[in-house]
Formats: sequence, C-alpha cells, structure tokens
Amino acid sequence: MIEPEDYAKYFPANIVAQIDVVRKDSAMKFDEKAEKIDKLISQVPAEIRDNIPPPSGFLELPTEIQNKYKAIHRNSSLTFKEKKQQTEILFKEMPEKYRHFVLPAHRPCRTVKCLCRRYSCVCWCSRRA
Repeated sequence: MIEPEDYAKYFPANIVAQIDVVRKDSAMKFDEKAEKIDKLISQVPAEIRDNIPPPSGFLELPTEIQNKYKAIHRNSSLTFKEKKQQTEILFKEMPEKYRHFVLPAHRPCRTVKCLCRRYSCVCWCSRRA
C-alpha cells in the first residue's frame, strides 16, 4: 500500500491532482473520500497500477490468495466499501498461518497479545469466532 505523498511516483499528474483535491476536501467524510479516490485510481491503466508496490506481507501469501485479492481490487464495478468487505471475507477465510501477513493497519493497544506475537486488539489472529 502506498502513502498519499507517494502517489506522484506511480500515477499521472492529473490523477494525483484530483486525489489531492479529494484529500483536502474537509466537507467530505472519510468513506466518501476513500470511494472517490478508489474510483480515480480505477481509471488508471492496469499496467500502471501493476507497478504499485503490494501491501506489506502480500508477497508471502500463496499465489491463489494473491490472485483473489488482486481480482477484488481490480474489479471497477465494486464500490470501495464492497472491496473492503470482500477483502475482509478473504482474510477471514484464509488459513490462519497466513493471517499475520495481512494484519490491518492499527495502533497497538498493548492489551492483547495475539498469535503473531504483536500486541494488538484488532489483529486477525486475535479475532476468533
């Protein structure tokens, strides 16, 4: 996953400018911004998007899971919320031994020590159904 300040390294200038406008719009809620930015990124040709570095731990996953993840995020007919939901389902269904590679971004709360040996209350390892 790339940081907003790194968009210029990977996307055309016109897309970067549009993303910056969305990011700076204080009238929009987070979900609205995420949806709009996702739509802008979806407009970028696949060969450019393929050059974006994958999320942390992604390359450690089996190829089948990588391909499912890519299919979800390259599906321009899905909304950002739908992509997020399908990604969460994919992560919940993957074998437990791979879950620590795709931990969601979080601030450690230092209250629960999960299986991946990181302190976190939101880690996939600590969410057992």
